[in-house]
Amino acid sequence: MFVQPSAAHAQNYGTFHNFIEKEVGQLGGYNYTKNPTSERRIRKVHQFSIVPGCRTATNDAGYSDCNYNSVRSELYEDVWAKEKYGLGQPTEAWYGWEVFIPENFPRSSQQPGGKYSFNSWHNGQCPHLAIINRGATEDVFVQFSKRAGADYECRDIRNLKVANIGQMRGKWTRFEVFVRWSTANDGYLRVFVNGDEIQNFRGATLIKGLEAKNYFNFGVYLCCTRNINTIKPASITYANVSRAKTRKKLRWK
Repeated sequence: MFVQPSAAHAQNYGTFHNFIEKEVGQLGGYNYTKNPTSERRIRKVHQFSIVPGCRTATNDAGYSDCNYNSVRSELYEDVWAKEKYGLGQPTEAWYGWEVFIPENFPRSSQQPGGKYSFNSWHNGQCPHLAIINRGATEDVFVQFSKRAGADYECRDIRNLKVANIGQMRGKWTRFEVFVRWSTANDGYLRVFVNGDEIQNFRGATLIKGLEAKNYFNFGVYLCCTRNINTIKPASITYANVSRAKTRKKLRWK
């Protein structure tokens, strides 16, 4: 099932065109609705939730997250609609979003294995950059990946800490990310959290050989658990997702 949550409000995404619900996401896991938190500045939000069990659709290629003990509720950027930047991103851009993690959100170590991905830039085979949480820690990282052999096989090569789930629970957290996209050392990544610069990295931001496609995802994806029937329910809320040429032009309401 494809859902275009804001087809009539594409301007809300800055220079992004639009987003579509992942067809392999849990059915009923996404909702575009009024802001349920006490932050009056934010009116409309994207809500994502995951629950135990195989409640996902199978895509046209026969793929199902259930086969990998994974579960997700995500939106992905529709780079195919206009192809303004081919199937990718501008050469460089600013990305922004606000995220609300509730007090009862379970960290990845409280799940039956696996890792969370909250945001990612994906090439159709694997994410070259992703915002993740995994292991016993509550730390949140930007994860870099590279090819690891056959198609759809990638491995992480670098993890840069940017936040901590424990410090994000029960409140809105603002992310601003600048990326210069490159497979070489002239790539550039800057990450700001609540206005403070947390990471400043120079080096490859794309995977060589997989650079033709580059689309943005956001939501919650719990990958590769031991048993999706025993996962703890989790929900997460986003607002003000946008892309812009400059940091100043990111949308904050």
